[in-house]
Amino acid sequence: MSVMKLLLLAGSDRRARGARPRPAFTLLEMLVAVGAVALIGLGLARVFSATSGTLRAGKRISLLNDTAAMLERTLRSDIDAMTREGFLVIVNENAYDPGDFNNRRGSRLNSQADQGSELPRRIDQLMFFSEGQFRSMRAQLHESRQATANQARIWWGHGLRQWDDSSPPANPPVLRLDDQDDSTNATPQNERLPYFGQPGPNQYAADWTLLRAEHLLTTPSPSVPPYPASLTWPTLQQWSDNPIQIGLQPTQSNLFWHTSQAEPVALPGAARLCRDGDPQVAHPLTASGLVDVINGNLSDVRAMILDAQANAMSPLPGAHPLLQPYDFSGDGSNPNIVVTAFDPDGNRTNASTNAMKQWMRYALPAAPRLTPGYQADAHGGRMRYQSLPVDYLGTYRNSGAGVTYAPTQDFRRTDQMMLTQSKLIAGCTSFIVEWSFGEVYKANDPFVMSTPERRRLEGQLIWHGLTRHSDMNFDGAIDQRVDNEAIVRPYLGFLDQTLFTASSVRPTSYPPAANPRPQGQTPSDAHFVEYDLPSGQKSPVPWRLKGEVINDATPDGSLYQTFGYYDATFAPGSAAASTSGFSDNDFYVEFQPATMPVPWPKLIRVTVTLVDPSDTEDQREQTFQFVFEVPAPRAGSVN
Repeated sequence: MSVMKLLLLAGSDRRARGARPRPAFTLLEMLVAVGAVALIGLGLARVFSATSGTLRAGKRISLLNDTAAMLERTLRSDIDAMTREGFLVIVNENAYDPGDFNNRRGSRLNSQADQGSELPRRIDQLMFFSEGQFRSMRAQLHESRQATANQARIWWGHGLRQWDDSSPPANPPVLRLDDQDDSTNATPQNERLPYFGQPGPNQYAADWTLLRAEHLLTTPSPSVPPYPASLTWPTLQQWSDNPIQIGLQPTQSNLFWHTSQAEPVALPGAARLCRDGDPQVAHPLTASGLVDVINGNLSDVRAMILDAQANAMSPLPGAHPLLQPYDFSGDGSNPNIVVTAFDPDGNRTNASTNAMKQWMRYALPAAPRLTPGYQADAHGGRMRYQSLPVDYLGTYRNSGAGVTYAPTQDFRRTDQMMLTQSKLIAGCTSFIVEWSFGEVYKANDPFVMSTPERRRLEGQLIWHGLTRHSDMNFDGAIDQRVDNEAIVRPYLGFLDQTLFTASSVRPTSYPPAANPRPQGQTPSDAHFVEYDLPSGQKSPVPWRLKGEVINDATPDGSLYQTFGYYDATFAPGSAAASTSGFSDNDFYVEFQPATMPVPWPKLIRVTVTLVDPSDTEDQREQTFQFVFEVPAPRAGSVN
């Protein structure tokens, strides 16, 4: 056989073998392949899920860290600019539902949180005054008129939102300067906003927003720029300042919210006001969130508060329907009696001190929240805000017809923007403000030595505020029923007040040996104030600051703490008790000062808890804490 035939036969054989059908995958092989693919897909999904979760967590942590850093910088800048020409108010409050105060259930984080997971979250307030250059945030009505000031009230705290920004009502209420609800709205005119924890836009802590408000303190100018001849609105009559309009902007007539509801008694005529078509302009209030100008200055404020030491009566009529302050009878005999004036009753303890503290609290932007059976302003304790200017063009007010505000109604647009100006941090679930005189727990203090848990406090700073607990015995639980684990209490809150009698610590007579400063185990949180004798030496018996000079608890459990001006409980001794022939370094009662300033804190501590409001799937809270040093008094300062 030739070679060519062999090659042809070999090719034919290969073609014959290739033509035979190849066996398919068996069912078992298919199941194995599908299972392998499923396992690989599952593994990849887990990898991607873990990566996505890690990225989301990293994004959340980065966002919250940046937010906390911004808060720290802003608050530090504010505190550094604090002036002692004014005063300082710290309010400690738990976000209990006022209508359910006895149960004290607190607030849930969000709608996904289980019932029963409510926590008594803190919604503290911080208010003080600054000096500098300030200007109104409201849009100018004319380029030559701008409300400015060199003094301002700075306020930090949670705000109340009026409606849900994601679904505003088809016909939203007209925003009113007097902080009342629009009478045309579906709710009654005096219906107040739902409080923190109550059903509504402020129910869940993840929806709460921390505000920072800057309110100018200025007075009407006797001379304003000439009225432009070409201007048709505002009119010539509206051009000048008056107690409720400065720089063409609505103005609260007085720093104190209860007084501004009744002053001025003689209101400017409607033709003198720029808010044409707004009949509720009579008494603008900062609580509305629309007003950032206040008629007054710190000199007038100081004089008004110090007049309380002389038991000066309130200038307002007690029967005024809007004047319903929240201070109850101080002697406890009848907690249902509302104090509507200074109450100069000599039978009350430290009536002048109580009056001074009342006026300082009246300087907060809004009246406090309502307690059962008590009526006050519509929005109960906090400034109003909105996340978005929901009716910026006025189309809702015009039934969606696309009709914008008329030129004389343009202030409505500015109102919408003003409700967003004070918004600082969304998703702030807790804001805690505490303070310290800079003193530390000592080893020989009876409080420190009383329990092993308290002995761990030795050498640590003493912080004051609303009682707060910690796991000091490391058993994994915080026992809020006992003081052993209380790390923060009101000033003198640890102590039996009977430890401090007038004869034991108060410098009221001579010789000093009869009134020595307590020796040995000095209580931990008793603060003594030294003052100079004419010889330049320190007084041998420092003045002890009484707790009631600072603290004032209210029936709803809030703690108000005020600092500034003079201690009305200071009582210099009688000159008849002195003896001639002694040197200045001995204790002569005639060398005592006429007044004793109330000491300011040396440190303020802020603890804030945040969530990422945009991460609705996995909201986790993160807590930050900052400590700020309060500026020392300037040379020549009265405080």
